[in-house]
Amino acid sequence: MLHKTTRTLAILATALLTACSTPSPKAIATTQETSVMAPGDHKIVNPALSAEEISKRFLKLLGNIKSRSDLSVETIKESTGLTLEIDGKNAGYLSTDFGNGWRYKLVYIGESPAVLRGVGLYLVNREESESMAPVCTFNFDDYHHALKAMGYDDTPIYGEIGQLMDWRYYKNDITLSIRLRELTPRGHEGRPQNCVVFIGTLN
Repeated sequence: MLHKTTRTLAILATALLTACSTPSPKAIATTQETSVMAPGDHKIVNPALSAEEISKRFLKLLGNIKSRSDLSVETIKESTGLTLEIDGKNAGYLSTDFGNGWRYKLVYIGESPAVLRGVGLYLVNREESESMAPVCTFNFDDYHHALKAMGYDDTPIYGEIGQLMDWRYYKNDITLSIRLRELTPRGHEGRPQNCVVFIGTLN
């Protein structure tokens, strides 16, 4: 269990540093608590949260920090209520399966000579073709309006052929990236709904 979790955190740390994105979990509250075994066989027990609640708590974290120096495992716990499993300077949390294989991964990257302190929230699924409709109850518009209310400046970033790469948000020494995946849910007259598959700091 420890070896597998440590390997997962290492992969996520690399993904966060390169601002890679992954898809999203389901917004149903579960009655179970998530737990992992920490070093010394100490069980970490986290509260059962819906996908939407995890998103809101991550936004609360972003609203509570004034600069990167405010980021730590402790401040993450204070804002989100989640205890991260520590792996060296880094730490992480993996949610339970919200349905259809969707999960959240919250990753903290500790500062080093080559890397700035950072944090990222990923919505992941091994099978990207799985429907995101149950997960996308808290979408890009919700994140965007919340970040603007916190005083973040924003700009879209486009690729060489005009495709939207991500949205960037700036405040003090913090630069955030939001990656999207378009969803057209049934019953919405075909209007696209943009789901956030990654939100986190850029190095």
